[in-house]
Amino acid sequence: MTALAEAFVRGTAAETGISIGWGEQDAANLDRLCEEFLRSRPSAKVKHSMIMSMGAYLGELIVRATRGRWGYDADLREVVVETGDGVMGWPHTKVAKRFEQGPKHSLYQYYRYAVHPEQRDAIAAGGD
Repeated sequence: MTALAEAFVRGTAAETGISIGWGEQDAANLDRLCEEFLRSRPSAKVKHSMIMSMGAYLGELIVRATRGRWGYDADLREVVVETGDGVMGWPHTKVAKRFEQGPKHSLYQYYRYAVHPEQRDAIAAGGD
């Protein structure tokens, strides 16, 4: 997943001119990138490819920020991230929901929830 995430960083800069890296400010750009991508009306195949690469990037952001790790959910047959404090997340599923159901599935809020354990109650309630 790390290599796919790094390819997403390189590809995003090449395709959009938006330079992203590995910090929280970069996570804040993900929802905007989603909207720009969806405006292009991508095919299902292209959308799936973006779910895989953007999900890898979102997951790797969380892994790096929390000293977490990648894992695998055998029941769902899907890769997962586990934060340093044990919270499990399914970043590819979250990206797919963001594409299909819109901004109520904010990728930035998902990132913040994973990375800021002291703010989880407020984030889950929709606050800052």
